Amino acid sequence: MNIHNSVCNTIKELANSAGIRAKREQVGAFQNIFVPGFTDKQRNMRPDLSLFNLPFQAPNVVLDISSTTPIPIFGNAPYTRDMAKQPMRAAELRYQQKMNTYDPIAKANNLKFHPIIFETTGSMHSESLAFIKELLKLFDDRYQGGTLLKKYWLDRISCSYQHQVAQAIREKLRYLKGIRYSQGVFENRADFIHEYSSVCLPISN
Repeated sequence: MNIHNSVCNTIKELANSAGIRAKREQVGAFQNIFVPGFTDKQRNMRPDLSLFNLPFQAPNVVLDISSTTPIPIFGNAPYTRDMAKQPMRAAELRYQQKMNTYDPIAKANNLKFHPIIFETTGSMHSESLAFIKELLKLFDDRYQGGTLLKKYWLDRISCSYQHQVAQAIREKLRYLKGIRYSQGVFENRADFIHEYSSVCLPISN
Protein backbone atom coordinates (compact mmCIF):
# COMPACT_ATOMS: atom_id res chain seq x y z
CA MET A 1 0.00 0.00 0.00
CA ASN A 2 2.86 2.40 0.79
CA ILE A 3 4.47 1.68 -2.60
CA HIS A 4 1.13 2.25 -4.32
CA ASN A 5 0.39 5.54 -2.54
CA SER A 6 3.90 6.90 -2.96
CA VAL A 7 3.94 6.34 -6.73
CA CYS A 8 0.38 7.62 -7.11
CA ASN A 9 1.15 10.84 -5.23
CA THR A 10 4.33 11.40 -7.28
CA ILE A 11 2.46 11.03 -10.58
CA LYS A 12 -0.20 13.43 -9.27
CA GLU A 13 2.52 15.98 -8.46
CA LEU A 14 4.00 15.45 -11.93
CA ALA A 15 0.63 16.17 -13.56
CA ASN A 16 0.07 19.27 -11.42
CA SER A 17 3.55 20.54 -12.25
CA ALA A 18 2.74 20.12 -15.95
CA GLY A 19 -0.43 22.19 -15.53
CA ILE A 20 -2.87 19.26 -15.44
CA ARG A 21 -5.60 18.99 -12.82
CA ALA A 22 -5.44 15.65 -11.05
CA LYS A 23 -7.61 14.01 -8.41
CA ARG A 24 -7.00 10.95 -6.23
CA GLU A 25 -9.73 8.27 -6.05
CA GLN A 26 -12.44 10.28 -7.78
CA VAL A 27 -15.89 9.28 -6.53
CA GLY A 28 -18.43 8.66 -9.28
CA ALA A 29 -15.86 8.56 -12.08
CA PHE A 30 -17.72 5.72 -13.79
CA GLN A 31 -21.23 7.03 -13.15
CA ASN A 32 -21.20 9.99 -15.56
CA ILE A 33 -23.16 8.07 -18.17
CA PHE A 34 -25.55 5.25 -17.39
CA VAL A 35 -24.70 2.24 -19.50
CA PRO A 36 -26.73 -0.97 -19.09
CA GLY A 37 -24.79 -4.14 -18.41
CA PHE A 38 -22.44 -2.85 -15.70
CA THR A 39 -22.98 -3.85 -12.08
CA ASP A 40 -23.20 -1.39 -9.19
CA LYS A 41 -19.81 -2.67 -8.00
CA GLN A 42 -18.24 -1.75 -11.33
CA ARG A 43 -19.94 1.65 -11.43
CA ASN A 44 -18.73 2.42 -7.88
CA MET A 45 -15.08 1.67 -8.62
CA ARG A 46 -12.71 4.57 -8.01
CA PRO A 47 -9.61 5.06 -10.17
CA ASP A 48 -6.37 5.72 -8.35
CA LEU A 49 -5.85 8.96 -10.25
CA SER A 50 -8.00 11.03 -12.61
CA LEU A 51 -6.40 13.53 -15.00
CA PHE A 52 -8.59 16.22 -16.54
CA ASN A 53 -8.43 18.18 -19.81
CA LEU A 54 -5.32 16.58 -21.24
CA PRO A 55 -4.28 18.12 -24.57
CA PHE A 56 -3.52 14.67 -26.01
CA GLN A 57 -5.46 11.40 -26.30
CA ALA A 58 -8.87 11.62 -24.61
CA PRO A 59 -9.43 14.81 -22.59
CA ASN A 60 -9.99 12.88 -19.36
CA VAL A 61 -7.81 9.94 -18.36
CA VAL A 62 -8.03 7.56 -15.40
CA LEU A 63 -5.07 5.63 -14.02
CA ASP A 64 -4.70 2.56 -11.85
CA ILE A 65 -1.29 2.07 -10.21
CA SER A 66 -0.22 -1.48 -9.45
CA SER A 67 2.89 -3.44 -8.46
CA THR A 68 3.47 -7.12 -9.14
CA THR A 69 6.21 -9.67 -8.53
CA PRO A 70 7.72 -11.86 -11.27
CA ILE A 71 7.73 -14.82 -8.87
CA PRO A 72 4.38 -16.20 -7.61
CA ILE A 73 4.27 -15.93 -3.83
CA PHE A 74 0.83 -17.38 -3.20
CA GLY A 75 -0.47 -20.83 -4.01
CA ASN A 76 1.42 -23.58 -5.80
CA ALA A 77 1.74 -21.97 -9.22
CA PRO A 78 4.83 -23.32 -11.03
CA TYR A 79 7.61 -20.89 -11.84
CA THR A 80 9.96 -22.28 -14.46
CA ARG A 81 13.30 -21.15 -15.82
CA ASP A 82 11.66 -20.36 -19.17
CA MET A 83 9.12 -18.13 -17.39
CA ALA A 84 11.98 -16.33 -15.63
CA LYS A 85 13.54 -15.54 -19.02
CA GLN A 86 10.40 -13.78 -20.26
CA PRO A 87 10.87 -10.02 -19.72
CA MET A 88 7.91 -8.28 -18.07
CA ARG A 89 5.88 -11.51 -17.98
CA ALA A 90 4.20 -10.65 -14.67
CA ALA A 91 3.69 -7.01 -15.65
CA GLU A 92 1.95 -8.06 -18.86
CA LEU A 93 -0.38 -10.41 -16.94
CA ARG A 94 -1.28 -7.63 -14.49
CA TYR A 95 -1.70 -5.15 -17.35
CA GLN A 96 -4.26 -7.38 -19.06
CA GLN A 97 -6.09 -7.97 -15.75
CA LYS A 98 -6.42 -4.24 -15.17
CA MET A 99 -7.51 -3.58 -18.74
CA ASN A 100 -10.21 -6.23 -18.46
CA THR A 101 -11.45 -4.70 -15.21
CA TYR A 102 -11.39 -0.97 -15.97
CA ASP A 103 -11.20 -0.38 -19.72
CA PRO A 104 -14.79 -1.36 -20.73
CA ILE A 105 -16.49 0.87 -18.15
CA ALA A 106 -13.99 3.69 -18.75
CA LYS A 107 -14.80 3.68 -22.47
CA ALA A 108 -18.52 3.65 -21.67
CA ASN A 109 -17.99 6.88 -19.72
CA ASN A 110 -15.87 8.53 -22.43
CA LEU A 111 -12.68 8.08 -20.42
CA LYS A 112 -9.28 6.77 -21.44
CA PHE A 113 -7.86 4.17 -19.06
CA HIS A 114 -4.17 3.52 -18.50
CA PRO A 115 -2.78 0.94 -16.05
CA ILE A 116 0.54 2.00 -14.53
CA ILE A 117 2.23 -1.33 -13.77
CA PHE A 118 5.55 -1.90 -12.01
CA GLU A 119 7.35 -5.14 -11.34
CA THR A 120 9.15 -5.42 -8.01
CA THR A 121 12.42 -5.26 -9.96
CA GLY A 122 11.53 -1.60 -10.58
CA SER A 123 10.76 -2.03 -14.29
CA MET A 124 7.62 -0.41 -15.67
CA HIS A 125 5.34 -1.97 -18.29
CA SER A 126 6.10 -0.57 -21.75
CA GLU A 127 2.58 0.87 -22.24
CA SER A 128 2.69 2.47 -18.81
CA LEU A 129 6.07 4.04 -19.49
CA ALA A 130 4.86 5.27 -22.88
CA PHE A 131 1.98 7.13 -21.22
CA ILE A 132 4.24 8.70 -18.59
CA LYS A 133 6.61 9.88 -21.34
CA GLU A 134 3.64 11.31 -23.25
CA LEU A 135 2.66 13.19 -20.11
CA LEU A 136 6.21 14.47 -19.72
CA LYS A 137 6.08 16.01 -23.22
CA LEU A 138 3.81 18.67 -21.73
CA PHE A 139 6.92 20.23 -20.21
CA ASP A 140 8.19 21.01 -23.71
CA ASP A 141 5.27 23.41 -24.16
CA ARG A 142 5.58 25.03 -20.71
CA TYR A 143 9.37 25.29 -20.40
CA GLN A 144 12.19 25.77 -22.83
CA GLY A 145 14.50 22.78 -22.83
CA GLY A 146 12.38 20.52 -20.66
CA THR A 147 14.83 17.62 -20.96
CA LEU A 148 16.17 17.95 -17.43
CA LEU A 149 12.67 18.32 -16.02
CA LYS A 150 11.52 15.17 -17.77
CA LYS A 151 14.50 13.22 -16.45
CA TYR A 152 13.88 14.64 -12.98
CA TRP A 153 10.27 13.40 -12.91
CA LEU A 154 11.15 9.96 -14.29
CA ASP A 155 13.83 9.68 -11.60
CA ARG A 156 11.37 10.83 -8.94
CA ILE A 157 8.84 8.18 -9.90
CA SER A 158 11.58 5.55 -9.82
CA CYS A 159 12.91 6.80 -6.48
CA SER A 160 9.45 6.92 -4.91
CA TYR A 161 8.98 3.28 -5.89
CA GLN A 162 12.43 2.04 -4.86
CA HIS A 163 12.36 3.96 -1.58
CA GLN A 164 9.18 2.20 -0.50
CA VAL A 165 10.52 -1.19 -1.64
CA ALA A 166 13.62 -0.62 0.50
CA GLN A 167 11.44 0.50 3.40
CA ALA A 168 9.33 -2.66 3.09
CA ILE A 169 12.46 -4.83 3.16
CA ARG A 170 13.74 -2.94 6.19
CA GLU A 171 10.47 -3.37 8.06
CA LYS A 172 10.38 -7.08 7.16
CA LEU A 173 13.90 -7.56 8.52
CA ARG A 174 12.96 -5.76 11.71
CA TYR A 175 9.99 -8.09 12.07
CA LEU A 176 12.11 -11.20 11.47
CA LYS A 177 14.72 -10.06 13.97
CA GLY A 178 11.97 -9.39 16.44
CA ILE A 179 10.04 -6.37 17.63
CA ARG A 180 8.54 -6.05 21.06
CA TYR A 181 4.76 -5.98 20.75
CA SER A 182 2.08 -5.09 23.25
CA GLN A 183 -0.65 -7.54 24.20
CA GLY A 184 1.72 -10.34 25.16
CA VAL A 185 3.57 -10.91 21.89
CA PHE A 186 7.29 -10.76 22.61
CA GLU A 187 10.50 -10.57 20.67
CA ASN A 188 12.18 -13.47 18.89
CA ARG A 189 15.68 -12.31 19.73
CA ALA A 190 18.16 -14.80 21.13
CA ASP A 191 18.79 -12.80 24.32
CA PHE A 192 15.06 -12.77 25.08
CA ILE A 193 14.80 -16.53 24.51
CA HIS A 194 17.85 -17.22 26.69
CA GLU A 195 16.58 -15.00 29.49
CA TYR A 196 13.19 -16.67 29.74
CA SER A 197 14.01 -20.25 28.76
CA SER A 198 15.11 -21.09 32.30
CA VAL A 199 11.71 -20.21 33.76
CA CYS A 200 9.64 -21.96 31.09
CA LEU A 201 8.29 -25.41 31.75
CA PRO A 202 9.40 -28.08 29.25
CA ILE A 203 6.82 -29.40 26.81
CA SER A 204 5.70 -32.86 27.93
CA ASN A 205 5.56 -35.75 25.49
